[in-house]
Amino acid sequence: MFGSDMSDMFEERVVTRAMQANPTFYTPQLIRESSNCPSGITVDVLGLLDVGLMHHNMGETKLAVATYIEALRAWLRHLPPTHTEAQAVMFCLCAIGGVLESDSTAEQGHYDPIALSIYMLAAISGESKAPGTIELALAQSCMGAALFHIGHFDRALECFQKGSLIRTNLALEDVHAGQSVTAQEMAIVYNNTAVCHAALDENVEALGQYRKAFHIFREHCGPSHMYTACVQRNLDKVQRNMADHPPVEALRPTDPILRPKKEKKKKGGKKKKKK
Repeated sequence: MFGSDMSDMFEERVVTRAMQANPTFYTPQLIRESSNCPSGITVDVLGLLDVGLMHHNMGETKLAVATYIEALRAWLRHLPPTHTEAQAVMFCLCAIGGVLESDSTAEQGHYDPIALSIYMLAAISGESKAPGTIELALAQSCMGAALFHIGHFDRALECFQKGSLIRTNLALEDVHAGQSVTAQEMAIVYNNTAVCHAALDENVEALGQYRKAFHIFREHCGPSHMYTACVQRNLDKVQRNMADHPPVEALRPTDPILRPKKEKKKKGGKKKKKK
């Protein structure tokens, strides 16, 4: 995926099954992942990250990007032993990509490919220098969301599945449950994976992933939480999609398979004719 020319993602082309939810009538909704800083970061870096987030929330794109870049510089100057340089780079690149993604959606009315490029850069860096880390899982999910927004649902699904696999492996290695990956984080990935399945009109697969996400959110966040409500709406949509699509048997009736019976051999062999 990463070795191919990136320009083919943004050029105008004939809409295919992998680019548009067709014939899905009710569009699903992604849940944005939250990013958690690695442990051991110095106070000055945390302060810069907080300021960058404030600028992001206020829509001050240039200030937010500049602050995150300064935070990365300060971070690398005093890198804690708890994580690597690649993890710090991935974290800040995902933050910068989120700023640009928000700006392109709000101001320009269309998706800016620069944000996707930054997410891809973070993922490429992580796969070579920090595989199996939660920061790489975040980069994969961010890239999946960006690809989903420009209509590449099959590629988005691949990214979410990669992020889900990393989180699953990290959770299995935990001495205590939820030490590195929380149940809510897994539920978000389940929902987003299901959204891609639904956009590809793979409603059965989507239904299974939605149900896993819904049960986790209902147990850990409560029935009235916004994430639980979001997954419930997605569940309703995919069930309506399944109800509105005629079954395959109705479109292509199947005929029974007829197998000719083998003739039984006569016992005793052939009888001689009387003269």
